[in-house]
Amino acid sequence: MSDFLEFICPSCGRTNLVNPEEIDPDGSYRACQGCGSQVLVPGPGGADRAAAPPTDAGGFVHLHLPTGRVERLSREVVEHGIQAKRILPWDMASRDGANFLPLSELGEFGELFIDLDFVVEPQPRCANHAEEMPAGTCRRCGRSFCGACVNPLARRESRICPACGGQVRDPDPRVGARPLWERPKEAVRIPLEGGAWKLTLAVGLLLWIGSFSLATAILYLVAGVILIQVVRQSASGATTLSLSLEKNLRTLFDKTGAILLLTIVMGAPVMVLPWILPPVVAVFIQFPLSLLILGYYPMALGLLVLGSPKGLEPRSVIGAIARLKEAYILALFLLVAVGVAVVAFQTVVSFVPFLGRPLASLALGYGAVLQAYVLGWLLYMNRERILAAA
Repeated sequence: MSDFLEFICPSCGRTNLVNPEEIDPDGSYRACQGCGSQVLVPGPGGADRAAAPPTDAGGFVHLHLPTGRVERLSREVVEHGIQAKRILPWDMASRDGANFLPLSELGEFGELFIDLDFVVEPQPRCANHAEEMPAGTCRRCGRSFCGACVNPLARRESRICPACGGQVRDPDPRVGARPLWERPKEAVRIPLEGGAWKLTLAVGLLLWIGSFSLATAILYLVAGVILIQVVRQSASGATTLSLSLEKNLRTLFDKTGAILLLTIVMGAPVMVLPWILPPVVAVFIQFPLSLLILGYYPMALGLLVLGSPKGLEPRSVIGAIARLKEAYILALFLLVAVGVAVVAFQTVVSFVPFLGRPLASLALGYGAVLQAYVLGWLLYMNRERILAAA
């Protein structure tokens, strides 16, 4: 007779062996060597206790913790953990300690998540060791785990989050990413590194030629399409930019049509006011209107870039802005700072004979590309939060 106990994993059907001395009298959870799932191995008399319905089943729940342990918690403790967002809807829980489901699907516990916003956001530190950087992140619940935590999770090719059962993969590249304002030297080189200088040059030339051409609107439109592509590249996590336009005009219109319409609708009043009102009155109205556009337009454009038609709904745009708060304010500050720097440079080069105007246009193109990258970076770092809030 073997000295080991056998248990069959309900997820993959593999038969596993476990030392009976490692099993508590009330049963213990062991990871399946095939898929990594946590399986309850009953201790002595476990079958008898499992057959008897718990008398306090209504107020207690067995919950998987990020450490891999399963604890029996009261409703009050669970509710407090939910309010603090330490317990998530996807965490695996059970009434009897055997049949685990996501906590949000477990009877009245699901009601505890109503009206609470649980957006999956990768944790920047290990869920079990706050001082450690992550070596793996659960794509289901967003919990991150350091190397010491990830190694025990490794079972063949799969790593399973001990709390929610999701796949633990290499950490999200956004985890631990440094903000742009903490790496300004790197940020200012972005419009010029690699093939990005071609893109920046193209925008600058279009703006320069458009400033004295009969086809001003068309040239500015092409420059706008290029800048939209910059936002898209940055929002996808690209660290280098390239000049690439859709060859299929229908595809290009599907990706940029709504954004260009939004831009025209919001920019038209500012452009038209000087033509229909006295200069003093126009300036008095333009200033607050420009501030309103500055605060509203980037998020509206961002939602459209992320593929959400709610970018055309003011309520959704305002909700997304309110969700980001400080992050959005910092991004706006960067946009304004770039604009001020460009205007200062244009003022200086305007005194240069012959080359003043083209240099000013190239500087404007550089600033526009950098601003587009900053906006795309904001979308990349906060994609889930923005879409959830909208």
